Amino acid sequence: MMAVSKIFIVSPVHSIIVSQSYRNDTSATCIQDFVQKLKQVATLLPHFVSNGVHFYFIRRNDLYFVACSKTEMLPVMVIEILSRIYHICKDFCGVVSEASLQANILLVYELLQEIMNEGYMQLDVSSKIQPYIQSTAIIVHKEKSTVKDLTSRAFGIDQVTSQVSAANRPITQTARSSDGKGFYVDVVEKVVATIAADGAVSNMQVNGSIIVRNFLAESQQFKMVLNEDLVIAEPKAKGYGSNVQLDGCSFHECVNHEEFEAHRYLLFTPPVGEFTAMTYSSSGELCLTQPFTLRLFVAEREAGSRDVNVVLRLTSNYPPNIVASKVSVRVPVLSSIASISSKLSADNQASEFSKRESSIIWTLKNVPGKTECMADFRLNNQGSTMVTRRDLDPAILDFEISGYTCTGLAIRHLKARGKEKQKQQQQQQQQQQQFFVRCVTVSDSYLLRTF
Repeated sequence: MMAVSKIFIVSPVHSIIVSQSYRNDTSATCIQDFVQKLKQVATLLPHFVSNGVHFYFIRRNDLYFVACSKTEMLPVMVIEILSRIYHICKDFCGVVSEASLQANILLVYELLQEIMNEGYMQLDVSSKIQPYIQSTAIIVHKEKSTVKDLTSRAFGIDQVTSQVSAANRPITQTARSSDGKGFYVDVVEKVVATIAADGAVSNMQVNGSIIVRNFLAESQQFKMVLNEDLVIAEPKAKGYGSNVQLDGCSFHECVNHEEFEAHRYLLFTPPVGEFTAMTYSSSGELCLTQPFTLRLFVAEREAGSRDVNVVLRLTSNYPPNIVASKVSVRVPVLSSIASISSKLSADNQASEFSKRESSIIWTLKNVPGKTECMADFRLNNQGSTMVTRRDLDPAILDFEISGYTCTGLAIRHLKARGKEKQKQQQQQQQQQQQFFVRCVTVSDSYLLRTF
């Protein structure tokens, strides 16, 4: 089994917040190699190789959690390690931001030393790490940011947490909380797709997680019931149908899934803090719903003009009672395009032209289901080359859809289990817990070909 050489966290302005070395097989300059790549490349792959060093990273709250290794490791495994580090930092610091990590720098170093041992994962649960931590967390109020933590901004937890203070409180203080009512279950699906110009699905995959955030004062067992029609099958064995079809799934160590195969429910006693109870994947156009369809049209040039008109039509395919937020379409253009003018179909839309990145960005604050949005762009072309559909490929779509999953997976019931004498109290808790069950679908890499 390969080991991680270094783990470090990079701020939004590309400064190093914290760095922890576990092995001496990589040079100190590898950190600067990552920073230089970050500055040079607009979109970095989550795993890449530079100067013989393998880099793996995740981005959370505009911060980069990075691991590097001299030898190649399984990317999924390293990404999971980085995700656990992020969640543990969140459990102990309350809020993961540059200001919070700077204020708790000694605490973060302690966590990195306890989580990993000589590059291998040692402790990955907050409750197991807590007895070894000496530092006390310094609470930093949550900052307003354009890009917030996925579950927080997707579900409005930043508003909820003002009422349920335990959700943004370090676990050392949460355990002493008197309300003990903070329990959240989030179903998060990330979509990777390539859609052909005619709307056909070339490739589509969903990576999903059921994330539990437990801030209850008392430990208790929960029963989580999923879709009865859930099927786990190889991609080739799938077919059309309304049932939930997954390629595979895995569970956290605290989850008892003995009855999952027969009855589709899970039993677990959650540790304090945040953990991923279940991860799953699904692929293929037969069993997944395409959230959006994009059409791009290039009008013929006017006589004697080098300018060109580009029309975008974005159609939402999810139910009409669902609304997508933070939707954006990025279309690359030739470097000879000097400026653009636009005509948009609604007031809640905006457009921007980035000369440095040679791209058009069309943003939509919200898009209800079963609707069509249009944008008409006129490109001021200063070059002699005619703009074609090939020059506008591929369009990149980003979105968040709250209350919706592409696979159809849903939590049908969530119940607390315990002694009979506590039944009435548990029923009250169940009502509160059901209120905090949420789901969201977000784009991970959603490409729409234009020719």
